Amino acid sequence: MADSDKTIYHADSGELVSAAVLHGGILYLSGLTDESGEDHDAYEQTRITLAEVDRYLKRYGSNRKRLLQVQIWLADIDDFDAMNRAWIEWLGESPRPARACVQAGLAGPRYRIEIMVTAAC
Repeated sequence: MADSDKTIYHADSGELVSAAVLHGGILYLSGLTDESGEDHDAYEQTRITLAEVDRYLKRYGSNRKRLLQVQIWLADIDDFDAMNRAWIEWLGESPRPARACVQAGLAGPRYRIEIMVTAAC
């Protein structure tokens, strides 16, 4: 194994997590949310969060076509259709990654969605 294959790069690290970890040509993004501070509905929170995914993908030399797996948590499963509408618009013609979506308690009441991504670089 080459030394570059052993390197683990942690980006935007805080006290609890790194926002992104890059290892062996794979990008792992921590759960991303709408951090605008605005009271957006699930559709808009999904759009904002996916735009943040795009920024990380671009930063590390990846894109939507290189998504491997996406995990989505919804505070309310009734937001499933609104999230899917934003998701389909965002993916466009890109191949569909493996994906899971569940209802879960999120970090605070204003969060309707959290998205975690694994992508090839």
